Amino acid sequence: MDLESLLSETAECKCKIPLSLGDCATLALAKKHGLTPLFLRMEKDLRTAGGRVREWLGPELRFVLGE
Repeated sequence: MDLESLLSETAECKCKIPLSLGDCATLALAKKHGLTPLFLRMEKDLRTAGGRVREWLGPELRFVLGE
């Protein structure tokens, strides 16, 4: 994946979903490679935007410390 493609996907995520830029970059990278994104824990912004994340990304999110 080239940097321009990753930045474009990250920007698309940021425009559609109210998450931090770092979270959007993680989601964009997972989307481009068909992977399930892994986060440390469920935070308020991810819980709030969960439906939109699944709509945009597809696979479920995974959390190291559970939901």
